[in-house]
Amino acid sequence: MITIESNDGSNIKYSCTCGAVGECIIKPTSGNKIIVLDIACPHCFENERIKVLQYDSEEGRQSLMSNDVDLCWAITIENRLI
Repeated sequence: MITIESNDGSNIKYSCTCGAVGECIIKPTSGNKIIVLDIACPHCFENERIKVLQYDSEEGRQSLMSNDVDLCWAITIENRLI
């Protein structure tokens, strides 16, 4: 199972139950969006689909949580072990 350790915009750091620690770099987007991302561990090939909320204010977050929102699929630039 993959666990998200930190997210700072376009860099998502994760750990896997196999012991691997990795970083997934995605293409940045703009605006308030729900981003869908598939992360695969390069070591054991465990795969996890996650949703990441991207917002610039508390009102933007509330809007994403309460309305029907189109999902945005992220483009993975790099997925590597660190």
